[in-house]
Amino acid sequence: MKIISFNGKKAQSGYEVGHTPLYYLAVLVFMLIAIFMLYGLSSGYVSSRIHIDKVVSDEIYVERFFSNCFSYEDEGTGRIYSGIIDWDKFTEKNLDDCFSTQKKRAEITLTNTDNDKTKKITAGEGYVKRYYRFYVLIYDDGKIQKGSMKIGISDY
Repeated sequence: MKIISFNGKKAQSGYEVGHTPLYYLAVLVFMLIAIFMLYGLSSGYVSSRIHIDKVVSDEIYVERFFSNCFSYEDEGTGRIYSGIIDWDKFTEKNLDDCFSTQKKRAEITLTNTDNDKTKKITAGEGYVKRYYRFYVLIYDDGKIQKGSMKIGISDY
């Protein structure tokens, strides 16, 4: 690249800016700044759009208690009734097996309202922050009975 003065003559002194290591270093720095700014703006926007409220997070967590861990399973057909809690399956061992990777504290109290039996199990560490109460069906003594389940959950 030749540097030419305005009067049409070749310049006596000057510095070529293009195609030098300094030019490439400056371009690299500006490109990295632009990439990091774009990443920061886009990740902030995405995380603000998919924020999950604690109540929704708790509902997802609580739904796991009504899954196969404590659900009544008909031995004749092998069918699992996810809405019915089996009184005999409601143990701390089953809770630990199903939620061994969870960091949340869970305190679960199952009450059979037909015969006033109560069973409480706990898992995890920490202090309970929120409680939820559900009316459930309980399989106990060979029949389905009414009951309630109180679930206490902590933050992480």
